[in-house]
Amino acid sequence: MSVDWVLSQFSKKKSEARKKYREFVHDPLGLEYNPKQSIVGQLILGGQSFVSRMTPYLMDKSEVKEISRQQRLVGRPTLDELFADIADKTQRNRAIEKAHLEHGYTLKEIADHTGRHYSTISRIVSG
Repeated sequence: MSVDWVLSQFSKKKSEARKKYREFVHDPLGLEYNPKQSIVGQLILGGQSFVSRMTPYLMDKSEVKEISRQQRLVGRPTLDELFADIADKTQRNRAIEKAHLEHGYTLKEIADHTGRHYSTISRIVSG
């Protein structure tokens, strides 16, 4: 495989060209932005409004087991949204149950979000 032409597009000096090529691969647009970090559910690349618009197209796929869990649950609300405006323990416990049973969050994910042990979350869900 010949790489000379590609490297020559970055610099005449080979060591400098390699360095600039690596930088280009990590940040091709020079924006210090990694689009891979914006992928939602390993499936959708875009902002929250775009994800919201695409969610209806994925809803009938939510029960297909061949599609990964993360991709099936792409349209679910965030834990921040589910736990917003919680005023008391009863509302918190309902939000925990909803997060786990309706939206598929794991006990650990909920525990990490709420600052409780996952066994406490398990008791709430099965209670």
